[in-house]
Amino acid sequence: MTCTELARQAITDCKIQQRLTSKQMDCIRKISGMGNNLNQITRKANAEGYTNARSEYFYLADKIDNALTLLENGSENS
Repeated sequence: MTCTELARQAITDCKIQQRLTSKQMDCIRKISGMGNNLNQITRKANAEGYTNARSEYFYLADKIDNALTLLENGSENS
């Protein structure tokens, strides 16, 4: 593919998006941390039984859903 063909394809097929804001990046870091917490809950569930970790899981899953919704909607509130 020539440079001209590549440029033409980029112009016609690409979708330009704005960069993530610092608050959106912070939200992504928080979601990553929650993922680590979820892994810890999974280990606890395997060691102690699933009923003991169930409430922690539901609490964290709700926080992750809320954070993803904020990020998806482009909200800068965290």
